[in-house]
Amino acid sequence: MFSIIEDLRDAGLALDLKVLGFVANKFTRQSKVPQIRLEQLKELYPDVPVIGVLPRAIAVEKSQEEGGPVFEFDADSPFSREFMKIVNEVVRYVKEDSRDLGNK
Repeated sequence: MFSIIEDLRDAGLALDLKVLGFVANKFTRQSKVPQIRLEQLKELYPDVPVIGVLPRAIAVEKSQEEGGPVFEFDADSPFSREFMKIVNEVVRYVKEDSRDLGNK
């Protein structure tokens, strides 16, 4: 991902493209592997925050089977609540960033 962004910048495209952060998906605490991978990611990219950790969720699989959004299937699931936290964080960041651009 980072090399693609760098290639775009080198080509003069998407000069202001940046990574807001990482989102861990299908995360489970039953296994140590996801936790180890997340820690490795944090060590490799210390300047890139983890903005969310989406748990593995049956609600997501069921909503996909039914062809609808998880929010309609189970709006109060841990997945749905965490997803909305991530959405709010991204919206907050974009609003702050657009205000900063207006001051330049």
